[in-house]
Amino acid sequence: MHILNRLLLWINIISYLLIFWRLFHYQRNGARFRLCISFFAYVIMLATLSIPIMIMTGYITQTSIPHSLMALTLLVAIWSSRGNLSRLLSSSHK
Repeated sequence: MHILNRLLLWINIISYLLIFWRLFHYQRNGARFRLCISFFAYVIMLATLSIPIMIMTGYITQTSIPHSLMALTLLVAIWSSRGNLSRLLSSSHK
């Protein structure tokens, strides 16, 4: 189980860093600025950057398969929307 835990921790680190990177490098390209969406993106960026830092500093030492699956699911969702949380959260797809 020790090897599985280390593998899952690395999956979390990479997933959360990629989520942070994608949100950080989002470009609006003329899209409308929405304060609520920007604030939500900022909160997600803080959370996704803090988790790898906490893992690397030893504050988080255990994880589980569901945590890693959630990290990967969030990564796929944000990556597929190209970091556009407004598109990800909208109820209608254009």
